[in-house]
Amino acid sequence: MILGAGVMAVSGVSAAANNTVCANKKTGAMRMASACSASESDVTSSLKGATGATGEKGATGATGATGPAGPAMGGATSNASAFPNAFVSYASTTSTFTVAQLLTNRIIVTSQTAPITLTMPTAAATLTAIDGEKATTTFEFTIVNNGTGLVTLAPGAGFTSVGNMTVTASSATTDGSGSWMCVVTVKDVSAICYRK
Repeated sequence: MILGAGVMAVSGVSAAANNTVCANKKTGAMRMASACSASESDVTSSLKGATGATGEKGATGATGATGPAGPAMGGATSNASAFPNAFVSYASTTSTFTVAQLLTNRIIVTSQTAPITLTMPTAAATLTAIDGEKATTTFEFTIVNNGTGLVTLAPGAGFTSVGNMTVTASSATTDGSGSWMCVVTVKDVSAICYRK
């Protein structure tokens, strides 16, 4: 009631310019003003209006369809359907690839000064190491010749090769690398490797 009387007393004053509620320290009488005097206390912050009604919440929507599974992450895998990563391995002398070099590393870098031959492991050892392998399963690998000698790729037992099987040294006119895509023809037995 006192506040109401105070408001009534200043009804002719602009509300926008008088937004502070002042209470007389002796009498407790209140008024609205742009600022309180030394004999008044600002009680604006102690005044609180009634809590408004809570709005209604809409109905929960239907659950959306589950999205497709994302690609495998982390280390390399020999799964036939996904090779997310590749790791470099090195070869400087005539040797036979390991299955891991062919399926997991998949990038073989050489640094030889004389011609060398790199032989693939057998098809049986390679193909049985691929998860979910079947006829038409594919995998690929790359040889990068950073040396000065010619690199010749020799297919292991059960593999058939198509195309140029040599990789020349890198130079200003040659890229010094070669990639092969291998396709399984008989599960666990044989595959054909095509020069890309």
